[in-house]
Amino acid sequence: MQKTININETLVKNASQCIGIDDFNELVNIALLELIENHPPRVKRRQPPVSLAGKAEIIGDIIAPSTPFEDFECLK
Repeated sequence: MQKTININETLVKNASQCIGIDDFNELVNIALLELIENHPPRVKRRQPPVSLAGKAEIIGDIIAPSTPFEDFECLK
């Protein structure tokens, strides 16, 4: 994959000297592998649909029903 990016030349020079690699592509690949190994992936939080904005409301407890059990016809 080809990408055009701007990288601080001093950072590249220092990183290259640090690990003893002159090949820029290999240097970037090693840096990305280190990043992946040392940082767990972020869990993406689910978002409600935009169409519900301002229309939905949570009533009562999410775990227990918001209606008393006595009001359920099937339990009578």
